[in-house]
Amino acid sequence: MSATMSHSLALFSIVASSFTAGAKLAWSLVSFPALLGTLDSIPEAAALDIWYHTFDHGFLMVAPLTLLSGVVCLVNAYLTHTRGSDSTSTGLLFLAGLANIGITPFTFAFGVDVNAELHLRRATHGKKDTSHDARLRSGVRGTTPSQQALGVASTAEVLRRWALLNGVRALLPLTGALLVCGCLLLEV
Repeated sequence: MSATMSHSLALFSIVASSFTAGAKLAWSLVSFPALLGTLDSIPEAAALDIWYHTFDHGFLMVAPLTLLSGVVCLVNAYLTHTRGSDSTSTGLLFLAGLANIGITPFTFAFGVDVNAELHLRRATHGKKDTSHDARLRSGVRGTTPSQQALGVASTAEVLRRWALLNGVRALLPLTGALLVCGCLLLEV
């Protein structure tokens, strides 16, 4: 790779993507197993409050940083391409951008139902309210097999599913960071 890639943008992308991936992995691999281990000793409503505040902080901090990192990678891919760099570095930066931005469609495809179910349970103080009206008010439609299964699952099962999806989502910015690192290594 030639020296046409912006190193400042690349380093920002690596740091931002690594931070967001690390935050997600820490919650999925450390904090949520600890939370699930306490469900026998704390009220379910308290566990849902902990989940909610985690979700809220992540949504406000981690999501925008991941998307910004993706956009920075795409801008860097464009700059690298227009400056006449080889197609390998341009392609890696482009893929890194898509990996970071890919967290949004992944969440809409796989996480919306889980998030809505946990929000509904928190609003009903941990009670399983599977009534059609309550589900509609919370944004859970309850019409797909996945949504119906979530409605009858225990809160611990729904939290486990959220932690798993969050861990998988962490792999997207981690992949982005590794791809940008690959670009920098091509310069060596």
